[in-house]
Amino acid sequence: MSRRPGTATRLAALFAVILAAVLAGSLLALLHTTNAGMQQIAVRQLDAELVSFQQAAAGRPATESLRDFATAYLHSHAVADGDLVEIAAPKSWAVANAGGGAVANAPVIVALAASIPARSQLHAVGVRGRQLEVLTAPIRIENATAGLFLATVDTTALKPAGDTADRVALLVGAIALIAGVASAYLVLRRLLRRIGHIAEAADRIGRDHITDRLGDQGTTDEVDQLAHSFDAMLDRIEGAVQAQHELLSDVSHQLRTPLTVARGHLELLGRAGHGDPAVSETVDTAVTELDRMAALVDRLLTLGRAREPVRYDVHDVDLRAFMGDLHRDGALLAPRRWELGPVPDAVVRFDETEVRGALLNLLENAVHATSPDDTIRLSATLDGQFLSLVVEDSGPGIPPAERVRVLDRFARRSSTKGSGLGLAIVRAVCEAHGGSVTIAESDLGGASVQMRIGPQPGGDSTQP
Repeated sequence: MSRRPGTATRLAALFAVILAAVLAGSLLALLHTTNAGMQQIAVRQLDAELVSFQQAAAGRPATESLRDFATAYLHSHAVADGDLVEIAAPKSWAVANAGGGAVANAPVIVALAASIPARSQLHAVGVRGRQLEVLTAPIRIENATAGLFLATVDTTALKPAGDTADRVALLVGAIALIAGVASAYLVLRRLLRRIGHIAEAADRIGRDHITDRLGDQGTTDEVDQLAHSFDAMLDRIEGAVQAQHELLSDVSHQLRTPLTVARGHLELLGRAGHGDPAVSETVDTAVTELDRMAALVDRLLTLGRAREPVRYDVHDVDLRAFMGDLHRDGALLAPRRWELGPVPDAVVRFDETEVRGALLNLLENAVHATSPDDTIRLSATLDGQFLSLVVEDSGPGIPPAERVRVLDRFARRSSTKGSGLGLAIVRAVCEAHGGSVTIAESDLGGASVQMRIGPQPGGDSTQP
């Protein structure tokens, strides 16, 4: 599949088409005006010949015929060498200047002199390699048509000047087109590159660094205004997110004390009514629900801390020892077939407490989704500078349509029970470590949840 041209290229191409059309129209109008001006010079010269003859003929003696007058007139009238002035009564007589015989005998001129037109007409003809403008007009004396006036002027000498004008106009048009398109492309590319940098920065800020800002772009144009507006929006978003985190943490802290007090009073009540089975059952049920609520509050507090990476204690961790301890602790959660898969022999960097808590959440989810005969596997890989921690099980798995939804807060697998915060905490921990969490199908048959953490200081490892 061919790569689509960039926005600057496409806009410059559109500008080139529009500019070329405008320049072509302008050049055609200019060339038409230039050629028309040259033709007008010839027309005025021919009109002057006609007017001069008609005025002289009108003042001739009444006894002198038009033919005799025309002969005398052309004998004494100066005509440019090679041009023709012919006065005639078609099919009767015709006289021409001494030097115009070669032109007068040309078939095209003979055809034009065969009849008297109703009004003056101009013709562009070629005779023996020469370009001529030919005027044919009726001779009117005292409002009567007395004969035919035919005159030519050689415009061959004007053609080089016209061709030169055409070439100059085309050259100027080409230079204007190239300069216009090149300058437009450079301006568009610079502008779009700045916008592209803003888009890249916005994407980076949206993914990992909400505290970063675009800053001053060094200009006072609309792009700089866009950057300022974007930074102002980020300030408001960061404030709202921070307020949400603080509220989550404050509420979690505030709930812990009354839950502890309530549990203590219930235990005291249970001891006081030890002999009454109804009281003991009620107290046990209430204490169980309070414990569930306390666990939910603890998870809310963990989620609030997970979204504040500045509080993380990132340090070196022996990966094999970490995963071995986690495997042993997971085996205490429930009777399952616990496996420890491949783990690189490497020292990595992350907040051990938070990552351990996130992985225990995944192990607890796997326990809830499996039975005693199922398998739960822990493994790790180093891919470049990223560390992947994977929890797999042989349970029913997570349907593809739910794999994105279950990462949200208070969302649960359709087949399990729980607070719906476990995977949200896992995602928050991964994002705070510059990574992500993905859910796929395991080769064990169930779900495979991968915590991707990075970047790590190195990438080389020794696989077991």
